[in-house]
Formats: sequence, C-alpha cells, structure tokens
Amino acid sequence: MAEPPKLVKTLPEGAFLVLSKLLQPTNAFGKDWKMLAGIMGFNMEEIQYFSVDSDPVRKVLTKWSMLYHEQATTDKLIHFLEEMGRMDVIHDIKCYVDKALTLEQYQTRQLEFQSASSKLEYDTSPATLNESYDVFISYAKPDLEFAKEILQTLEDNYHITACIDYRDFLPGFHPLDQVVEAIENRCRKVIVIFTQEFFDNENCEFQAKVAMSLSPGSKRRILIPVLYKPCDIPSLFNGIFFLNYTDEDYRKNFWEKLKVSIVGR
Repeated sequence: MAEPPKLVKTLPEGAFLVLSKLLQPTNAFGKDWKMLAGIMGFNMEEIQYFSVDSDPVRKVLTKWSMLYHEQATTDKLIHFLEEMGRMDVIHDIKCYVDKALTLEQYQTRQLEFQSASSKLEYDTSPATLNESYDVFISYAKPDLEFAKEILQTLEDNYHITACIDYRDFLPGFHPLDQVVEAIENRCRKVIVIFTQEFFDNENCEFQAKVAMSLSPGSKRRILIPVLYKPCDIPSLFNGIFFLNYTDEDYRKNFWEKLKVSIVGR
C-alpha cells in the first residue's frame, strides 16, 4: 500500500535551509531556484518579485504551498527536482522528507496546537508543579544535560526558579497544553537552547514560536536564546541577540548575563 503524500509546508526547518543553500546560488546550467519556480508555474514577473527576498527559495516554496495546499507535496517537489537534474538536492533533503507530515497528520497536529490555548481557558487544574516560575527551559532531548546544568546553576547559585518539563510537568495533560500554559501564564521568561537538533524538532521549534508570539515588541521581551552548539538559525530569529556558549570568550560572563536577562541586576 502506497504511503500517503506528505506536505512540503510540514518539512522540518533543516530542509528549507538545505534547499536554500543548494538552490539559491546561481547555477551554471540555470538549474537553480528560478528554474524550480518556473516548473511550479510562476511567471517571470513573479520570479522577479521573489528575487528581491533575502531567501527566495523559501518564498517560492511557501507561496506554492499556499496556492496548492494539500497538492503541494514532497513527491511533487522531488519530481520537479528530478526534472531539473538536481539529484544532489534530493539526496540531501531525503532525511527531512521522511519527517514531513501527511495531510491527516498535519490536520491532527493543527487541532492539537489550537486546543493547547483553548483548553487552558476552561481547565483550571494545575499543569505544573508550581504556580509561577522565573523562567521556562526549552531544549531538545540530546541537550538534556546542558538543560540540567542551566537548571541547577540558576536555582543553586542565583535562586532563580526554573520550569523544566521532566520535573515540573504534572501527569494527565497533553504535553503541548503544558508547554503553552507554562510559557504564556506561569513563566516570566523562556530560555531556548539553540542547536541543530532543536530546530530539526517540530515541537521544540513550536515552543520557540510561542515565546516569539508573546514578544511582538520590546515592551515584553520573553525569549532568551542560548547558542549551545553551532547550527543554522532560521530567519525567524534573525536580529535577535543570543548568548553564545560556543565561544570561549563569550562564555566567561555567560552565567551572569543569563541571570540578568531573567531577573535584572
């Protein structure tokens, strides 16, 4: 039985970074993003419009997904890339295509995300161990030990109360509900540990986007990004200063800066 088609818009962030890296540079044979846009049905005027964007590849894929909805599948994208003779691109995005969602999976996920906030309006039972915290720690599972180090340092050395899933989330709740509740209502700030594993994980990226949505301007800055490992940071987070743990010089004042970012001087 054939596997249901998967949606391009559900590809992990890593796929878009790879596609941009490989298709954005001008190809000697014209086998770049402009050819892909043409195959997708965009005219020269539209392609010219895309070209002024900082990431025209992402712009094309996003627009194509918006126009064709469930017809904008990874199978069709791969077919277009085959027409272009870009087998290198197909090879490099295969691991991400495997993680994309079918239409049914996407619709289920959307309902879960939507219910995460609506349920909280009516469910008054506690979703976390404590009523309030200074900061929520968002991380990918491979970076758990560093998340634990942040938790211990903040609480032991600076008396900052931190919320982390494995210790503070109570049973009987959907994990997405608890994340939204913790970020929106129980924690003043959100530490996001930037690694490639974090951005390749849909749930982790969702947590960062929730915090971003609550920080539309400078009046209420919630997100505290920490670069723990070198990685490709999505354009969504461009322009946001992060604490750099990968650089030895920056690391000298890392803990003090982190403390001030959470509770001030």
